[in-house]
Amino acid sequence: MIKRTETVFGSLFTVSGVICAFRKKAVQGVGGWNPRALTDDVDLTLRIQADGWSVAFQPNAICWILMPETFRGLWMQRVRWSEGGALAVFEVTKRIFSFKDRKLLAIWANFFVSTIWAYMMLICLVLWILTTFAHMRIMGLDPFPAWWGVVLSATYLLQALIGLLLDSRYERGVLKHIFWVIWYPIVFWFIQMICAVVGTFKALIRCNKLKGTWVSPDRGFR
Repeated sequence: MIKRTETVFGSLFTVSGVICAFRKKAVQGVGGWNPRALTDDVDLTLRIQADGWSVAFQPNAICWILMPETFRGLWMQRVRWSEGGALAVFEVTKRIFSFKDRKLLAIWANFFVSTIWAYMMLICLVLWILTTFAHMRIMGLDPFPAWWGVVLSATYLLQALIGLLLDSRYERGVLKHIFWVIWYPIVFWFIQMICAVVGTFKALIRCNKLKGTWVSPDRGFR
C-alpha cells in the first residue's frame, strides 16, 4: 500500500531493491552508481527522479527474497537502511527544491516527518520510564493510548486488510497472515523507531569520503 500510495503522488522513495529495473540512459545520466551509497536502491531511485525521470511500482513483479533470521541480523540491516536512506535524502535535498517539478517534495516531507516522529517517540518513552520508575513528575506522558488509540488501531487494521486483499490477487493465501499483521506495528514499528534514530544520527556524523560498504547479515543459510 505504501508503494501504491507513493505512485499516486507521482514518485517513489525507493524501488524494491531485490527486484528492479532501470533504463541505462537514466543511470548514466546521473553519473552511475554512487560508491558512497549504503542503500543503492534508495540512492539511485531518488537521484534519477531528481533528474526528471519517473519511477513506478509494479505489483505483478514478484520474487523470492531472503531476510535476516536473527534479531542481530535484522538490526544490522535496518540500521544500514536508515543510515543509507538518510544519506540519500540529504544528497538530493538541494536538487529537489531547485527542480521545477516538485513531485519529490511529498516523499522528502514524509521522510523528515517520520524521522522527527521517531525521535519524539523515543524521547516520550524515556520520559515515561523516568516518570514511572524514577518517580519524576512529568505530566501528560503515557504510552497507553486512550480513545484515539482505538481509532488508530482500527485505521491500521483496515489498511492492513485492504493491503492483503490487494496482494491476494498476486499471492494466493496471503490473507492467512492477517493474525500476524495485527502485531506488526507493536513490535516492528518499535524496532524501526530505534533504527531510524540510530541510523539518522550515524548519517549526520558520517564522513563523506567513506565508501558505502557493508557486511550482509545472516540470510538463513551458509
